[in-house]
Amino acid sequence: MSRNVLITNPTLHPNAKKTLEELGFSVFIASDPSEDALIAQINEHQIVGMFVRIEKITGKIFDSCPSLRIVVENGIGVDNIDVAAATRNGVQVANLSLGALAVAEHTMAFLLALGRDLRRNDITTRAGQWLSFNQPSFNSVPIMGSKLLIVGTGNIGRQVAKRAAGMGMELLGFDPYLSRERMAEAGIRKVETLEEGLAEADFVTVHMPLTDQTRGMFSTQQFAQMKDSAFFVNVGRGPIVDEKALYEALKNHEIAGAALDVFEQEPTPADNPLFTLDNILFSAHVAGTHKTLMADQAILGAQSIAEAIDRQGLYALNVVNERQLQAQKP
Repeated sequence: MSRNVLITNPTLHPNAKKTLEELGFSVFIASDPSEDALIAQINEHQIVGMFVRIEKITGKIFDSCPSLRIVVENGIGVDNIDVAAATRNGVQVANLSLGALAVAEHTMAFLLALGRDLRRNDITTRAGQWLSFNQPSFNSVPIMGSKLLIVGTGNIGRQVAKRAAGMGMELLGFDPYLSRERMAEAGIRKVETLEEGLAEADFVTVHMPLTDQTRGMFSTQQFAQMKDSAFFVNVGRGPIVDEKALYEALKNHEIAGAALDVFEQEPTPADNPLFTLDNILFSAHVAGTHKTLMADQAILGAQSIAEAIDRQGLYALNVVNERQLQAQKP
């Protein structure tokens, strides 16, 4: 059997490549992450494992590449991978969850930056415009005592809750899949409807996976239900938010501000209208990463591939379609 592995994103390869080579694999780096180019490279080298980040791994890739045994996603969300097609072709799909704490920290950084008006303070200070001389210009709001609505109270949402509680925030949670009792254990008061939470919240942060149910979950109606003094943060998945509706809500000051780590299209176009606004902060889908994490996660991803290939049919770490693969065995 081939022991060839393809790494699709250059940010992954230094530690992953080293670890895989130490485990006896030959490593190839994708020259082009497009669908047809990946198919050609996988089949040329009889690739058995792939390590991916945000690249689209489509049903056509799985249907066209019979050598594939495992795809490892360098993160928690696997919406960029056609898991159903992988399962149909007997391919394991694994994710890596080391980034949960990093996402929670990034969320808190966004909340603090928005609440304390750091973007405007930085710009005006550099320009010699001292806001401390102009009290009507003070736009910062208190974090302590404010209400934070956490939309999606899984592992990341609960890590955010732990940190926000330490800042003295009152925690609300919306999640159809977590009980009132489980939320209460994390210090979160469950709201039964999203509308109820949006009407109360001073800050809203989104940690939902991208599904058919969550796509476009935040649009014109939801932003209209928020206070005009409230702030919105999305570190979940970009298509959960209708960016046109968010642009209108921010431009018309229907909400006070926002911060995005994820976008409907990634990389987002340079002419994205949101970039013209001064009441929004951005980062480039990096919430779940930092120097140490990227190194550790690259090693874990390499080990997951080795587990799948070397353990003769046993499953790798964190296989998201293990149950489905087992169910289709004869």
